[in-house]
Amino acid sequence: MQQFTTHAQIRSQQRGISSEAVDVVLRYGSVQRARGGRSYYMDKQAHQRAERSPEDGRYRRHSDRLNFYIIVGEDGEIVTIAHNHGQGLYHRRKPRFYRGKR
Repeated sequence: MQQFTTHAQIRSQQRGISSEAVDVVLRYGSVQRARGGRSYYMDKQAHQRAERSPEDGRYRRHSDRLNFYIIVGEDGEIVTIAHNHGQGLYHRRKPRFYRGKR
């Protein structure tokens, strides 16, 4: 079990994310570098890895609720947890203006 910061505990409770689901994402999830740490999330490959694991029934219980990401700091402590709404971690909006010819 990972250590949670106070902020991460509050966010996981507010967002209804159980510690068991967090363990599944940390165990099978894909990893991406983030500012000051790492981001863990479930993509297609991570779901396939978890499905192939015969000993872990936790994935089957939480497979439909793993649409969140976890930011883990450099010290190994979970900094925050947030829902992933399909935008990616550093999604940028398109600018409202258009510079080219129409």
